[in-house]
Amino acid sequence: MSRDRSNKRVARGSTLYSGKASELKKRRLERLTSKTEREKNNKYIKPATNPIILKKIPDEQTIDVIVNFLSKNGIQIKDYKRNYIIRRLRARVTRKSFSTYREYYNLLTKDKDELEILKKSLSINVTRFFRNKDTFAFVRKEVLPKVVEKAKNNKIHIWSAGSAVGAEAYSISMMMSDLTQNYTIQGSDIKDELLELARGALYDTGYIAEMTNAEKNKYFDSLDSKTVKVKPSIKNKVSFNKLDLLKDKYPKNMDIIFCRNVLIYFERSSQKKIIDGFVNSLKPGGFLVLGRTESIFSIKTLPSLTSFDGRHRVYRKKDF
Repeated sequence: MSRDRSNKRVARGSTLYSGKASELKKRRLERLTSKTEREKNNKYIKPATNPIILKKIPDEQTIDVIVNFLSKNGIQIKDYKRNYIIRRLRARVTRKSFSTYREYYNLLTKDKDELEILKKSLSINVTRFFRNKDTFAFVRKEVLPKVVEKAKNNKIHIWSAGSAVGAEAYSISMMMSDLTQNYTIQGSDIKDELLELARGALYDTGYIAEMTNAEKNKYFDSLDSKTVKVKPSIKNKVSFNKLDLLKDKYPKNMDIIFCRNVLIYFERSSQKKIIDGFVNSLKPGGFLVLGRTESIFSIKTLPSLTSFDGRHRVYRKKDF
């Protein structure tokens, strides 16, 4: 069991943990003994969650200077919504105790570590197993049986786009395993460190908070009181690859595509480009599942897609 954890990373909130179990425990104890009595009551290390108050920063014209600087350094953020970019930059300016974007820009031009921190902060990785459980229940009951029936004896291909640490892709695998073993799931993300976590399939128990005890026992092996590992029968059906939704080629002949809580960060033109790509990736009769706060803004411009369920943001490609 300890061999499985050697040199693996465990998904714990937004923090990356790596190393052997014995080393992790030693570092954990060292951290705890150096904290106050209140902090010692924490049973394991958690990422910092103290909120910061984001103040209005006057020189917003400098944001364009920062965006151009990021572009020259290979960080393309022009496709993100401007308000989203402003919030992320404002958070970094506040955390560095600066009063202007110009001060932060001067830091970025000199500090490669801060540049990397900003790059990572622009990607949201909030996820957990069966997030929005009622949507997964709907997909399990209304979508998957139709996909299995239509596929007959052919292998079912599923894509989890923007899969982060893999919780969504493995959640889908858990549902599919109850219906058939004739399926494969591809998870994709733009960040290498998230893909590494996804492949390791090790998670803090906070990731399975929305699951019942029966589900936890069925789909996970418990490594210690705070760490679980996806069972091999579920894990082996899923692969993960790096993919930029705005630049790279999409996989073809998908029966279902999940892309939940990703489009909300992109500008309208980029959203349209991504949706067009999904339509081309789907088989006739295939399904597209978006996030609960997302919708296809102009379904009339996508005549090959129909709304399958508005509440859960499930769409279906017409079976011509």
